[in-house]
Amino acid sequence: MQAQYCENFTGYLVGVRAKEAIVIRTRCKQWDCPYCAEQNARQWRAIIIDAINKIGGEWYMMTLTAHKNATKRATSLKNIQSGWGKLSDRIRRIADKKAAYVRVYETHKNGRVHFHALTNWTPLDYKPPKIKSDPGSRWLKDNAVQCGMGHQVKIELIHGHAGLAAAYVTKYLTKSLAKLPPGVRRVQTSQDFRQPTDMTPSEYSWTVHEELYTRDLMELWSRGIDVIDLQLNLLITLDDCIRDFYEPS
Repeated sequence: MQAQYCENFTGYLVGVRAKEAIVIRTRCKQWDCPYCAEQNARQWRAIIIDAINKIGGEWYMMTLTAHKNATKRATSLKNIQSGWGKLSDRIRRIADKKAAYVRVYETHKNGRVHFHALTNWTPLDYKPPKIKSDPGSRWLKDNAVQCGMGHQVKIELIHGHAGLAAAYVTKYLTKSLAKLPPGVRRVQTSQDFRQPTDMTPSEYSWTVHEELYTRDLMELWSRGIDVIDLQLNLLITLDDCIRDFYEPS
């Protein structure tokens, strides 16, 4: 069952609007937290959709693998990171426009790492793959190998809207997360890819609380304001307060 909130929360956000207040627990935002991993993936999905719509054009799904001799998690990750650094430099040199991308890692059950990327770069020799083993671009396959990575390479045009493209890559964000070493960036973008999503100003006035005290709630109730725990879908009453704190059972 999906967690209702981050188990590592360290405080509360209280938003007040007219005669209503909502309570939301803060998030640790770590990928190894089940709740935060799902929320992180949703946020990235929105960012990707927004960026693709703003940049426009055609988008491709690209998959790169580690060299066959890089059989462990650490060695395959290092191989991919090093190889992509070299390959992306080559792509930038031949691209007829800025090559935007967003990439995520995927780990196998044995721990080996490869990566998937969305990119608006079109290889000059691109041919739609007819069978699973077709790379889509011989240039990409040859250069990936020359940069030290594996020969299993694929690039394929995504037919559809930005939401479909985002779904292709974000499905890997919460997959096998525990197998990635701490500190590894699960999502990486080119400099021009991550554009801010247009934000509508909040209708709520927000305050931050390390603890939600009964007196804080009493002050709101005295003003005729209903207080709702948004994550538990609970209308908070005095019965939900124990030892001067908000502690729902």
